[in-house]
Amino acid sequence: MALGLAIQEGECGATIVSGNTKDFSHLVDFAIWDWCWCLSPNRSSKDGKQLCRWLGPSFTIGAALCFAVAIANGQVLQRMSVIPLSAEERNSEPMEEKKKEFMEDLKKNLKKKADGYAQYEDHPQEDPRHKIEDDFEEPPDQESDPVEFDKYVSAKVSSNADGVETFGVVQGRKCDSSGALIGHYHENPHLDTSIYQVEFEDGKVESFYANQIIEGIRMNVDNEGNTMYRICKFIDHQRDGRAVRGDDGWYTTSSGLKRPQKTTKGWKLLAEMKGGETEWLDLSVAKEAFPIKVAEYAVANKLVSEPAFTWWVSYTLRKRDRVWKAVKRRAVKRQKPEKFGIEVPGPGPKGVARAYELDAENGTSHWSDALIREVKTILPAVTILEEDEDVPVGYQLIELITVFNVKMDLTRKARICARGDQTDPPMSVTYASVATRESIRLAFVIAALNGLNVLSADVSGAYLNAKCAKKVYCILG
Repeated sequence: MALGLAIQEGECGATIVSGNTKDFSHLVDFAIWDWCWCLSPNRSSKDGKQLCRWLGPSFTIGAALCFAVAIANGQVLQRMSVIPLSAEERNSEPMEEKKKEFMEDLKKNLKKKADGYAQYEDHPQEDPRHKIEDDFEEPPDQESDPVEFDKYVSAKVSSNADGVETFGVVQGRKCDSSGALIGHYHENPHLDTSIYQVEFEDGKVESFYANQIIEGIRMNVDNEGNTMYRICKFIDHQRDGRAVRGDDGWYTTSSGLKRPQKTTKGWKLLAEMKGGETEWLDLSVAKEAFPIKVAEYAVANKLVSEPAFTWWVSYTLRKRDRVWKAVKRRAVKRQKPEKFGIEVPGPGPKGVARAYELDAENGTSHWSDALIREVKTILPAVTILEEDEDVPVGYQLIELITVFNVKMDLTRKARICARGDQTDPPMSVTYASVATRESIRLAFVIAALNGLNVLSADVSGAYLNAKCAKKVYCILG
């Protein structure tokens, strides 16, 4: 409804939020708990026309003008044919008697329903709503199985003590003198009182709360969780046979003008990160992230005459102030894949081997558990042939590849994928529809305005329920 605010310009809130003129015609004919008639279809077991009370629109059932009404036996019906009482009916004595009988029957039937629920108050376990399933598995207790909750172990965090940025690795939970874990785990990091030990590069070990670790991780990741490191300086360079040399770095235009080739191929720079680590970066990556630093390094090391630097270094240094404002990022993504400060194994057999190595190095089983979960997920969807059984005719051999990832809650994820690029599926099966961003945002707004909790659900391995469009087989192991 319009609240009379000038900013609303006479529009209701739903129109302003959605951007579309809100249709509220289904709200103008009745008032809440108003008397009305509802008409039931011929195939219904209810009376064709009966007195009822209007409860409101049925937003999730039926068409736009479908309403919820209460009848005398306490049931709620969804009906599209709802008629208001006429002025004559509202003022007639027979209708007053019908209304009185209606309310007496309604109270009687509602009381019976209330008494039916009351019998479970002394024996709540008898209420099917409180039934406990026999196969329910209690979650592991963090005190008896701390490894289950040590997702922070092996994560790299940064600390900015005294203005100096240093990096450390989470070693595990901290214990008191009796060997008991300090603090208690909570799924919300802000309520997690667990204390962890973080070892820095100089060998110093410090204690961090869980929320401090999360803060230290997020200081050095991008929006997708990829680890980003700040470059301190460039200390070395190298080039290979692909690098353009001398006069090959120039070309002549059709008008006879001599122009430099815009290329950075074959060059690498050794970058020293804040924290002491070093890494070789392609010149194209370093130039995009730190053009001023690279240009100054080229001048200091007399590389300006090289074709890979000639075409841009002088201009960058002349316009350095403008360039600083134009550069969109000041960090580079690590070539060694890391997410949220945790090393992510690469794809394929080498990645699987590295996953087991990381578990052995850190004393955890996160990656191996992720592989086991994935295998259990896909096994029901595949048919395993016996060793002496032939592959059915017409089936195409494709490869399997294992990829790894770290989710936002630091859970390790493994996914066994079939090489779909080795097949030629029809375009109709390569499209998956998703909800629009506007729909999601509108749902959040509605939930916030009504004080509702937003819940989400995930069907594990849902894609495995669809029939495969191609006849393919894979070799396991």
